Amino acid sequence: MKTKRIQLILDTDIGPDCDDVGALALLHILARKHPTDFLAMTNCTSNPYACGTIDAVNRCYGHPNIPIGTYEKSGFLEDGASQKYNRYITLNYENAYRPPTTPPGAISVLKKALRGAENKSVTFLAIGPLNNVANLIRDSEGYNLVKEKVSCLVTMSTGLVKPEWNVVMDIPAAQTVFDKWPTPIVISVYETGESIITGRSFGSMSPYHPLPVAYRLHADGDEKRGRMSWDLTAAWYALAGTEPFFYLSSPCNVTIDSSGLAIFQDDDQGKCRILHNRMHPEEIAQHIDSMWTE
Repeated sequence: MKTKRIQLILDTDIGPDCDDVGALALLHILARKHPTDFLAMTNCTSNPYACGTIDAVNRCYGHPNIPIGTYEKSGFLEDGASQKYNRYITLNYENAYRPPTTPPGAISVLKKALRGAENKSVTFLAIGPLNNVANLIRDSEGYNLVKEKVSCLVTMSTGLVKPEWNVVMDIPAAQTVFDKWPTPIVISVYETGESIITGRSFGSMSPYHPLPVAYRLHADGDEKRGRMSWDLTAAWYALAGTEPFFYLSSPCNVTIDSSGLAIFQDDDQGKCRILHNRMHPEEIAQHIDSMWTE
């Protein structure tokens, strides 16, 4: 029996943290076992070096033609603190988006990818602030495409006890998504990835591969520091599901208050489920770090 290929869209804030590069590399590695069509990848910040970094990593894994788009407004997470590694990678690795080349807008890229997809076939993975995701469903065509084409939204966002960074960066966007997104949502909350420290070892991977470069530059040269695996947990679920590391909560609904705090309400008919750790975080981290290949 032929295995049905996963249809994936990724939206990421690659730049402020290095776990986005970890998640992107992990997607490419997991796709070898879980056949995947990467329909589109979008950057949800104004950072001019984000799309170049996405494309550079994709090319390292043999995917130079994945459509890439970017958030079109200026001033959102584009400062120097958000360029600790992606400026270097964009300027020093092969990619199609070295400034002044401008990527297309995220919403047009997302809608084009969804138009060509089969109904209820797309897993939409969001591992950054939810501005692109919210803007997609604020657009009437975008909303209808999501409702028709997407099977599930997987997002790294919210925390169980306090406001989480991806939400706080654009609270109205998070409120829109959790209120109006028309498909099931799986949430990898802050606490799920917080204690899974990956990137302490990259095995035999070349130190010049963009993955260890990103982690090294983000850590100011400390090659053993590693980083929390918030985005990697969501990426794992998007392609591999829960096994063997995770389990899903019972259904619930989520609302975001004015401070960015997520309020969870159990509901048998709720559209949200939370991704929790089943195995010890150190076991999960060691397994992921053993997977790094070029």
